[in-house]
Amino acid sequence: DHMEVNFEKMNVLLGVKIIEIGRVFIENSDDCYPLMDTLFVKLQNDSVIQLLRSNQNGLIIQSGSPQDKPVIDPEFEIDVEDKLLSREVKTEYLKFPLEIESITEFWAGSKGQEFLVGFVLLGSNQKALLSIYTETDEIELMSNDDFRERIQSLPFYYGTVMTHWYQKD
Repeated sequence: DHMEVNFEKMNVLLGVKIIEIGRVFIENSDDCYPLMDTLFVKLQNDSVIQLLRSNQNGLIIQSGSPQDKPVIDPEFEIDVEDKLLSREVKTEYLKFPLEIESITEFWAGSKGQEFLVGFVLLGSNQKALLSIYTETDEIELMSNDDFRERIQSLPFYYGTVMTHWYQKD
C-alpha cells in the first residue's frame, strides 16, 4: 500500500516549537531497530512533521498528526510480522522545547545537480539548535561542531557548497 507523499517545503519547520525528536523503528519477534533514513519532530501543538531521506526524491517532508502511519521509503520491504513504531530518540545536547526561528540549508554539487546535504534549525539570535545531515541515505542528527566540520569537507568532493538562509515572513 503505497503512500501518497506531500512534498512540503522546509519552511513548515519555521515558527514551530519542537518538544521531541524520534525515528521510525521496525519491531518484530527478534529485534527492534531504527530506520536511519527517517526522522520525526513532535511539536507543542500536537502535530508531527516527518522527514524521509528517499533515494528517488531526496528529502521528503510531511506534516500530520501523531496518529498517522509512519512514513517510510516505499522501496523498503516490510515483513507481515513487522510493526512500525515511532519512538523518541534521546540526545544529550538538545534542550527542549526548541523554538525554530530560521533555517540554514546547505546544498552541494555542480550546476543543475545540487542536492541538500544538510540543514540547521536556528533559534533566536541565529543560535544553532538542531543540525541535521542528509548527504548520505541516512538522516543524521549531529552536534553543531560535527556538522560544521562535515560541511567544511564537502567542497573537496563536490566543488561547490551553497548556503540558503531564511526566516519566518
